[in-house]
Amino acid sequence: MNFRKYFMIGMVTFLVVPVIGCSNNSLDLEAELEALRQTCAVGEEVQSYRVEISSIHIEEGKNLEGTLEVEFVAPDRYHYRGYGDVEQEESIIIGNKVYSRDSENDQWQEVEMSPNMLKAQKLSLKSLTPSAESTFQLLDSLTDLEKLPEEEINGVDCLHCRGRVDMERKVEKQKAELEATLDPSEPGYQQRLKFMEWQLKLKINEELWISRGDCLVWQRKSETQMPAMQSPTGEIIQGEAKSTMLVHYYDINEPIKIEPPKVVSNPEP
Repeated sequence: MNFRKYFMIGMVTFLVVPVIGCSNNSLDLEAELEALRQTCAVGEEVQSYRVEISSIHIEEGKNLEGTLEVEFVAPDRYHYRGYGDVEQEESIIIGNKVYSRDSENDQWQEVEMSPNMLKAQKLSLKSLTPSAESTFQLLDSLTDLEKLPEEEINGVDCLHCRGRVDMERKVEKQKAELEATLDPSEPGYQQRLKFMEWQLKLKINEELWISRGDCLVWQRKSETQMPAMQSPTGEIIQGEAKSTMLVHYYDINEPIKIEPPKVVSNPEP
């Protein structure tokens, strides 16, 4: 298994940048969300959590399934495991130290990682940390919001709703930023425009379970339909695809220990 591929399948869907206002036809839901905004205007930062992300990517009749489990302890301790079929990869990050093992070698090793790569890895993992701010950023990225029957997630009363990402508004902002920062004659300008045109055809639906007490997303289901993608020469580099992802949080702000593993100095080949 290529763990990074599984990881990115989930993260590409998870990190949809919120850029638009919420359009809501339900006055009851609109009023309820506004009341939640007031309640959680000042929220405490999450100090620890566990999350499981399961994803299924279907392309040209082939299924690619993966699971990512992450533990976090503030300020910079992460433990994550990636699974797919019979293969897996596991890593621990503590400060600037990185430890890793996989299905080919179950012995822990300290891994050398460049500062830029480590920073990027931490930013990706940090983006998973739930917060009231990120909850409302996500809600603000959705349109056609509707309220669903309330549910409990891990014993927590949750507001349950769903909506879709308005890709038109998202791409409009991206185009405005592109025109403000790049000259049309610069390399990559036209390619970025074509990528935005491809994004317009994306269909992304989100279903959310939001705790009433602290406005954190305890569970999230994302469904994405992607059109085929062509290279600049007209080659199909990705067929039509569908991706489904379920994100489930638990043990938020509960005691979690992430300690350095026992490293084997000279692991057997």
